[in-house]
Amino acid sequence: MKKDNDEAYDKFLIWLAQNDFYISSKIQITKNAVAGRGIVSSQTISPPEVLASFDKSFVLSPKNSYFSPLLSTLCYDAGVSGKTKTHSYATQSDHLANVRLTLALLLEKSLGENSFWKPYLDTLDEVVIPDSILLWDDDRNRLKGTTVYENSNNVLKIYYDQYKELVLPFFKKFKSLPISCPSWLKYLQTCILTQSRCFYIDDYHQLSLVPFVDIFNHQSNPEVAFLQCSNFTGDSPGDDEPTDYSRCNFLLNAVIQQGYEIFNCFGSFCADELLIQYGFLDPTCEIWQVDLERTLRSLFKEPFRQWKQYFDLKSLHDSHDEYCKLILRESSNSSRNILSRHHKSLCIFKKYGPSFATFSFVCFLVYNSYMKSRTITTSHFPFSKFERSLWNLHIRNMSAKEPKLEQELIALYADVLKTLHSIYEIRKSQYGNGGLSASDYKFLLDNSSFEHESHSFIAIKVFHNELSVLESELQRCIEIQSNLLKAIKEN
Repeated sequence: MKKDNDEAYDKFLIWLAQNDFYISSKIQITKNAVAGRGIVSSQTISPPEVLASFDKSFVLSPKNSYFSPLLSTLCYDAGVSGKTKTHSYATQSDHLANVRLTLALLLEKSLGENSFWKPYLDTLDEVVIPDSILLWDDDRNRLKGTTVYENSNNVLKIYYDQYKELVLPFFKKFKSLPISCPSWLKYLQTCILTQSRCFYIDDYHQLSLVPFVDIFNHQSNPEVAFLQCSNFTGDSPGDDEPTDYSRCNFLLNAVIQQGYEIFNCFGSFCADELLIQYGFLDPTCEIWQVDLERTLRSLFKEPFRQWKQYFDLKSLHDSHDEYCKLILRESSNSSRNILSRHHKSLCIFKKYGPSFATFSFVCFLVYNSYMKSRTITTSHFPFSKFERSLWNLHIRNMSAKEPKLEQELIALYADVLKTLHSIYEIRKSQYGNGGLSASDYKFLLDNSSFEHESHSFIAIKVFHNELSVLESELQRCIEIQSNLLKAIKEN
């Protein structure tokens, strides 16, 4: 490990070496005014290369923390407010993993010199809390109407409910803790910090802070390096970690030229999710999404309720596998993972169009209208068959394949496209931005004097990208309908 550091980081590196933390001699810590600390190569490196290796006992996790017995009481049934459990938390990562890690960090810092992680915690003092939208206060109103605004409100509510229902009672219950209960703002800031730097280790440690490895900055595409940890799964939720801790390796996944920064991929996230959770816009992230759920719920209350009952019960795997196979063939692994994770979401994506759930719901609207005009019963022509037929036709069009022309099916597919077009128009009108288009925001981006990290610039960027998604999908609907009509006439 070559050094380009100050005294605090020199002490930190000595501490790592004393605890059998391996760091490749081909990398070094660097620092710049924009991204802060990062890791660069001191020579050209080719995979496979272990950049760092460490024992699981070394990570700052709730299980490794001095306060582990107390933190293990922070459990409740997912989705049921106020229901607590007294046994150890489940072996699958749950919604409270970051709550426990946030408290572990706060409590370990309160121990000062008595914390095993003191040298690491000292390096966090210079780390700036990510400029997450969750901390924007009144500036978040600049984003009203956007998916980013709605999703940030949802995340903020989840964090506040956890603070009120779990953190406050935790400190009230354990009055001998070395610190008093943090304020809501202090807790939120620490929560955002841990969320932006944590890694999933295994089912036992779950979310953890990993000294040194958390210095690697994020890049969505391509994935340059990744953390590899073997999983530990006990027979029961209360099983202890085996004494022969397995090591974790941080591995290089691509050739890195000398002097280039080495990036870690934090996970498969849409651009808006990265902005909310980590406080930055990643130019390498190709997927933006626009949420449609609120629009659809308000426009089609009863049909939405009926469709939701059906959709929640059915399996999506066959359709979605085909979707990935035909539409995502040219895409990165990150894109595939993002769309796979969101296939039940009611939204549209940049370049990839409506999610399967969105298409399914619009099919449901067209199906109801179609069946009212026919004498056949739903048992003779069930919605699942109708939906699959139109979905197969849709993905063939999306993948630029010649559709199989069936006159009635083509007409129904055209109705789906018309309905999608109307929904997109309504969603676009809900931005409340005076009718500005994506090109208007592009002009502002190109000609404004805003600093690129300012809230004003980021807000303009969000509007530009979300409106670009809607406008491109509006145009796509028109083009596909035109191509269908042309194909019908030629046949």
